[in-house]
Amino acid sequence: MTQQYAEWLTAIVNTRLLFNTTEECEAFLDSGSIRSNGILRVCATPQKMRSAFRDLKAEACEMTDDRVKLEDVLMHYKRAWKFFRKHLYRRTYPEKTAAEILTLCYPTGRQEKLGKQITAICKEIVERDISVPFLLLMLMKAVPSYESKEGDVTDIQQCFDRVLGFLERFTQGTTVFSQLPVLVQAKEEPCKTRFTLFYYVSEILKVYENFSTGENLYLVTDALKADRRDLDLAGYWNECGGRLDFTEFWEIEDTKDPGVFFLTSWKKKASGTLTGVRYTMFVLDAPGGGLTFLLHHPAAIAHRIKGKLYGDADIAHYLSLPLDDAPSEFTLERVLPSAHWPHSLHLTRCTAPAVTAQYGRWLSGACVIERPFEKYEYDFTQSLYAITPTHLYVFYEAKDIFFKVPRAAADGLEQTRLDDNVGILTMNGKHYLAFDEIMLYIPINKRNLQKYKIEKVEWIE
Repeated sequence: MTQQYAEWLTAIVNTRLLFNTTEECEAFLDSGSIRSNGILRVCATPQKMRSAFRDLKAEACEMTDDRVKLEDVLMHYKRAWKFFRKHLYRRTYPEKTAAEILTLCYPTGRQEKLGKQITAICKEIVERDISVPFLLLMLMKAVPSYESKEGDVTDIQQCFDRVLGFLERFTQGTTVFSQLPVLVQAKEEPCKTRFTLFYYVSEILKVYENFSTGENLYLVTDALKADRRDLDLAGYWNECGGRLDFTEFWEIEDTKDPGVFFLTSWKKKASGTLTGVRYTMFVLDAPGGGLTFLLHHPAAIAHRIKGKLYGDADIAHYLSLPLDDAPSEFTLERVLPSAHWPHSLHLTRCTAPAVTAQYGRWLSGACVIERPFEKYEYDFTQSLYAITPTHLYVFYEAKDIFFKVPRAAADGLEQTRLDDNVGILTMNGKHYLAFDEIMLYIPINKRNLQKYKIEKVEWIE
């Protein structure tokens, strides 16, 4: 193991993987002689090597919210470099090669017919589990060879811009997002290093794969159901300690689905008008023991119905510390940069009778209610009645009929189960066949029913 630690420490220092300069690495390890003596002389005993590596490993975990193990990254780095040196080292158009590798190595990639040589290379990449993120970074000249001794990194911002720009172009329009949220997060990363760039490239490609087809999207949303956390949140909340100091407050309502809530922001104007915007809020267990709060703007589903991609204003990701099942207060911190959502929310449950009574009076007629996004508020009735080998049967109570939906009508429907969120969604007086797991909403009209080959029947066939 001593030899392994020696190799890992040498690679970390020489490639400037975790730190952009030797000086930064010296400061972290509290040793000012790495540049002059080398890391192996500074850590001259097995105990010092092991201690230094454990400190670096802990730093890598902190950089990635405990999602990445440093030894695994180094193993993939070494294997990817050997593969790159043999197959991809001298490429006339490295960015074109990178795009071809992404296309062929990810089953959700664009279906294009490419050359036999690159196809064979990609087949070997998949079979041997070679790290595509590292190959991409090597092709884009953002990380050096595993045995590199090139010196300090002076262009890390340019590397981030070049690689993220490439991935933004490659993923544009292939998922339900106008821009992948993790791409936005990567651009704003304050600690830019080759290690964090590798981490973000890995995460971006995972999200791309998960969201670019209905089949994979179903798997992701289905897995998220298991992470939903059902809390006792129903009631009034505000940001002034539960007192009646301001005229802004929040109302949280339960839905039929555990871990899913309606969150309405109410603001009373001096004129006496009470304005409310109702968001859909999903509460999920997050890595590390905290919670993730996903807030969907009321217009988000309307945008998906119209075939538009989710933008910054549609969805917000917040994190909180671990909470009791019936919290009296909680703080949400926004994960991604946004021009539309508040950076943080500190909500306190309102329990004082005078406060809850006042809010009740405002909502019961004392104020003129204004809901600017009311046309986007919706009702959903889960009504998947039966599944056969070829079709789904969705009951439509308004007409007392079934919609016979081919399971091949859209990518992802083949995996549908009876307990999935499939049914009828009503928004602004219009009705839609809703398949929540794959974010598909079909207007119930002749043209769209024909498009998906959906029939109206009176019984299960």
